[in-house]
Amino acid sequence: MKQKVNKLIRRSYLFLVTLKYLTLKQIANRSFKLLKKQFWKITQKKAPFPKRSYLSKFTPLYFPSSGITLNSSCIQNDIQEIEMAENVINNTFVFLNHQVYFKDSVNWHDQQLSQLWRFNLHYFLEFVQ
Repeated sequence: MKQKVNKLIRRSYLFLVTLKYLTLKQIANRSFKLLKKQFWKITQKKAPFPKRSYLSKFTPLYFPSSGITLNSSCIQNDIQEIEMAENVINNTFVFLNHQVYFKDSVNWHDQQLSQLWRFNLHYFLEFVQ
């Protein structure tokens, strides 16, 4: 019994020391969360979940440059970046001079590709440059 009392005193002391460093707002928020948790335990109900929502159809922000004509003022680097963006739209990726086309969706863990190539696919290191 004495051991339980000592443990309770120790925990109470630690609780009060902790309270000393908290603001009133932090104490109020924590108290509210504890009360809310106890409410759900007492009523034995589950918390309400929001209704299922659906996303609208995906529309890309970039459209292929089929209708864009490039004039002589464009820099070669810009042309390469446009080609890389078009490749990404078409699920075609070129890393380490190895081009791979994915039909429907990108297979992020294709074991037939080297680990280094998959690393480049995951982190798009070509686009960071």
